[in-house]
Amino acid sequence: MKAFDSKEIGVQEIFSLGYIYLLILGIISEAIFFRFFDINILRYSSILDVLIYPISLLTENLILLAILVVMTVAFYYFIRFWNPWVHNRYKHTNWYQKITNVEKVEKQLKKPASTVGFFFLMALMLFSMLIGFGMGSGDKLSSRMKNGELKSNHILVYNNQDSARVRMISQNSLYLFYVKEGERELTITPIGQSIFSIKKLDKEK
Repeated sequence: MKAFDSKEIGVQEIFSLGYIYLLILGIISEAIFFRFFDINILRYSSILDVLIYPISLLTENLILLAILVVMTVAFYYFIRFWNPWVHNRYKHTNWYQKITNVEKVEKQLKKPASTVGFFFLMALMLFSMLIGFGMGSGDKLSSRMKNGELKSNHILVYNNQDSARVRMISQNSLYLFYVKEGERELTITPIGQSIFSIKKLDKEK
């Protein structure tokens, strides 16, 4: 049965390369998302914001994180167990021999599976998901903003005690990105200098 070769690449190297890859993907995904609003997000980001892009991107989108985890487990299970089981179960049947080079597969199954190959495929899948998410969500929200279809989900209270109902688009350590109720353009406000409090609206309201 095919097994992954843990000696091919160390755990520390995997985590280091994985974080760097997620960091790059996070920056690209955020940049693509905000380009739909004609904003260069890096001009409004601190070093800390950039470093935590991978974490914030996944934790703020739990559905995306759940899909990633499920697909990773399913992909690993398929390679580690399902693929060898199917081969051993049907390698003597005529239909399987017509569509598969049995001898070649036999040789592959006797070798430890490449961790590099596995993580390369996972990286490709993650790239497609995050870049697709950045493009899809950015296009959808910007289109709804321009059409005046965004509903408010927060109330901002400013330091002068004025308040505004807004649709929160994003937030980092320095700025809030939101659309005021009744408006069709994005507003960027420094958090520490202007905002006194942020109240989340009840979804039913």
